[in-house]
Formats: sequence, C-alpha cells, structure tokens
Amino acid sequence: MACAACGSRGLFHHWWKMRESCPNCNLVFTRSEGYWIGAVAVNTMMSGFLLLITVVVSFLVSLPDLRWQPILIPSALVSVFVPLFLDPISRTFWTSMVAIGRPPEKPSDP
Repeated sequence: MACAACGSRGLFHHWWKMRESCPNCNLVFTRSEGYWIGAVAVNTMMSGFLLLITVVVSFLVSLPDLRWQPILIPSALVSVFVPLFLDPISRTFWTSMVAIGRPPEKPSDP
C-alpha cells in the first residue's frame, strides 16, 4: 500500500491503523467527515464479488450431491476474513481515486 501522491510506503502503523498523513509528502488522508465511506463501499464491492465467486465455485464443486456444508463453510470464512484483509487495500485505493479526482493542493512558495 503506497501513498497516492508520492508512492512512498509505511502508511499503516498496524494492519488497520492508518497514519493521519503520508510520512514522506504529508498528504492528509482524511479530507472531511465521512471520507472513508467510499473505502467501505470499495471494500464491500470487492468482498461481495469474492463471496459470489466462492459461492458459485463451492456450488459447482459440490454437484451432483448438493449439501449445505461445502457451500456454507467456505462462504462464511470468506465473508468474515476477506473484508478484514481488504481494509488497507481499499483505503489506499480510495485515497488514490480521490487524489485523481481532486488532486492535493501543492504548498505555495513564499
């Protein structure tokens, strides 16, 4: 996960704890109240797509004798752990999408 403005690494203290700004270029990540709603939407879409693939593959693998365990267990694991894993990825992706749409202001020279 790299900064959208300068490409430097080290944006997270821990897996879910993101720094307030980039340690290299000082790009502030949270621009306004509710800023991370877009990252939540990105995470939901990516997780939902992976869950759909998991359900379809599990369904096809369990054919012709359909039972609920081979479909439910992988689907439950994906629905719990994939959003947690994708959280930092979706945050940096959302930050880059916002930076493309509204580029950060450059400091003015004195």
